[in-house]
This record gives sequence, structure tokens and C-alpha cells, in this order.
Amino acid sequence: MAIAVSLILTLSFTAMASETVRDTVIGEKIETLEGIDNSQLLATDLESFDLEMTITDVTQDNKNHYIDYQFKILAIKDNIWQSVLREQRLTVSKAFLLDRDLGLYVQEEIGEVADYELSHLKEVQDIQKTKGKTEIVKTTKYTGLIGLVLNIKDKVLLGYEPVVKPPVSQIAQVFEPPATNPEPAEEQSVVTNPEVLEDPLVPPETIIDSHPLPATTSFEATFIFYSSEQNAFFQCKINSGDWQNCASPKIYSGLVPGDYIFQVFATDSQGNYDDTSAIFSWIIIEEDVATTTETIVDNTPPDTIIDSYPLELTSSTEAIFSFHATKENCQFTCKIDTEFWQGCESPITYTDLFIGNHQFQVQAIDSGNQEDPMPALFEWQVLAPTTTDQTIATTTQEIVTQTTSSSTDVIINSTSTEPIINTSSTDEIIISTSTDGIATSTDNM
Repeated sequence: MAIAVSLILTLSFTAMASETVRDTVIGEKIETLEGIDNSQLLATDLESFDLEMTITDVTQDNKNHYIDYQFKILAIKDNIWQSVLREQRLTVSKAFLLDRDLGLYVQEEIGEVADYELSHLKEVQDIQKTKGKTEIVKTTKYTGLIGLVLNIKDKVLLGYEPVVKPPVSQIAQVFEPPATNPEPAEEQSVVTNPEVLEDPLVPPETIIDSHPLPATTSFEATFIFYSSEQNAFFQCKINSGDWQNCASPKIYSGLVPGDYIFQVFATDSQGNYDDTSAIFSWIIIEEDVATTTETIVDNTPPDTIIDSYPLELTSSTEAIFSFHATKENCQFTCKIDTEFWQGCESPITYTDLFIGNHQFQVQAIDSGNQEDPMPALFEWQVLAPTTTDQTIATTTQEIVTQTTSSSTDVIINSTSTEPIINTSSTDEIIISTSTDGIATSTDNM
């Protein structure tokens, strides 16, 4: 029984250690959710779907009534099609309402909103049915080896520090032990590990405890290292340089941009040396080309917001809309009334609108081709003008005087602003135009 328990504990510890090493080698773990779960949208019977549209508040000022209402709708939230509560406000002009019943008007307006929401949701459901059922996929990303560059000459991944020591045969080309045991360096710092009992036949382990960043703009590199045995001394080298006695910390300065490999090995008091050496590789890049990038996985579709729009009741036959999305680098498609969706930019202007009700919609599409499932909507009414502008022309009195032996008559033509000259008369006539636009004349015969 004791042997079985011991075996189980040993296997458990080995499995735990293996998992720890694997996670360490792999690096940071980043979990993201990709895709959208559309199962509830596909399963919902929209013919009997109840929006539960409810009026929550009614207020007014000297110009308008304000009706706040809410309803339930299916929308994407947290990558899942699900029931969400939406709140909206209906503004009713008192001048437009006149003697109509407010309640009847409100039920008609929000009824149209309900019809639109269900109609649009059915369109989306049809599209999703053609795609079939989709689900959320949990993706795990590991960063340990991402971005590392292989040094072709030394067959080493720059910036990677091994967690599991490779066999000696795999690093034989990198490690070049000295022909004879080196002498201890003067005044070197000895870091010991008192928990490890020294074996005169076992070589020491060399551990790099601190090093530069794998990619850096610093032209100086500092390494801190120690040995698994007491009273060990060290030799170091950088790139293809010679092995030299060294002590921890080891500092290199005056470096230039490029790839570097640092190696260090320990030799114990019995003359045994670490034939695998500790290795660290890094790269120095020029500061003006150094970049740091961060990738953010975002599978949330954009939301579209209308910023400016015409009055809900207006006599203007022109409408200007400006809008934006909650995500950057989005494109937009727009439609008005029953026209087709077309690519658009903010602001967009519509002219020569007919008298009556109008509906504008805009939808954002992000750089990942994700569409806003519920485009922004605005409705308004173009009213017929109730007054016309009248221009009243006024002129000052004009006097035409006989200046020659043959005088002229001046006759006002009601359809023209130019006088008609009658040369058959020798009378002097005073022509004037009153402020009511009626021409009068005086005969001074």
C-alpha cells in the first residue's frame, strides 16, 4: 500500500510539474470568444413574438409631449442573440397634434415602431437561417513563442530562454568549453544554493536570474546568474567572442543594434563544469524603428448612432443626417424609405423630399465585416407649407417730360417692367406707380 501511494504521489507531482513547464514554455495564455450564438434567434417564433411594448413615462413642455416607452427585442449581447430591453422616446408636437387624441396618436406611432422592429428582425432571422446554427468558440492563444526570430547562424530563437534544458547534443555547436579548467576570477561574487548537497561527481547547474528584454533599444545589457553549487566560479561569452572569467552581475555596454547571444557556465570546486551552459538571446533595435504592438480581439459588432437629424415635423424638403459608430474604421450603408441600401458617409443629404412620412436608416460595418444587427433609425414628416411668400414691388414716381417738338407718351404694361413708348402723342404725361403696384397717369395737356 505504501508503495502504491508513493507511486501515485510521484506520478501526480510529475504531471503537475509537466503542466507547469508546458505553460511556462507556451507563455501567457489569452482566451477569447469568437463567433455568435444564434440559437435563440433561430428558435424564436417571430409570428407570435411579444415585444411587451410598455409606456413608462409621459411629460410635456410648452411645445411638445414626450412619451417614454420600452420593449423587449432580440439583439446580440455578449456574443449571444438574446432578449434585451430597449428604451426609446416619442416626441409629439402640440402644434401638429391640434385636437387629436394623444393616446390614439401614440398607439399608432409606437405600433409602427413595433411593426418595423419585427419586420427587420424577421429579415435578420432569414439571413441567419441560411447560414445555419452558429456557436461561440472559445479560443486560447499562447504568446510564448510568438514573434521570436530564428538566428540562422546559431539556430537559436532570439529572446527565448529554455525552461527545459536540451540534451548536450543539441547545443554542442553553441557551447564551446575551454580546453582547460579556468582560474577563478578575482573578486567574483559567489551565489550559493545551500539547499543542494554537492556531489563531487555531478557538475553544477548554471541559472540566469536576470537579463535584458528580448527586444530592446538599450545599448547596455546586464546579466545576473548563479550556480546550483557553492564556491563555483563562472565564464561568460557574448556572440562569437572568447570565453572569459566573469562574475555576477555581468554588464555589457556600448552595444550596437543587432542580434546577441549571451552564454555563461559554472565550474565547481571539484573542477566539474556545466557542459550545457545557460543561454539567453536578445535583439537591440534602433529607437526610431522600435514599435510595440498590442492586438485586441474584438468580436462585438459595432453600434450605429445618429448624431444630427431634421425636425420630426418640418416643411423642409431637405434632410441632413450625421452619424458615427462605436468602433473605429467602420464603413456605413444608408437607405431612405423604400430605396435600396447604399454605401454612404457622414454627413449625408437628401433633397426634393415628397410631402409625407419618411424613414432613414444607417448601418455600421467594422473592419472585420461585422454588421450592426440593429441599424439606427429616424422617422420624420414633411408637412405642406401653410403660407406663401409675397413680394410687393414698389417704385418711386417717374416723370416723363416733353423735351422735343414731338413728345412721347409712356404707357405701363402690366406684364412687363419696361415702359412702352408711344410717339404719336405730343402731350406731357406724368407716370407714377403707387405702393400697391397700380399705375396711374396725369394728363397735362
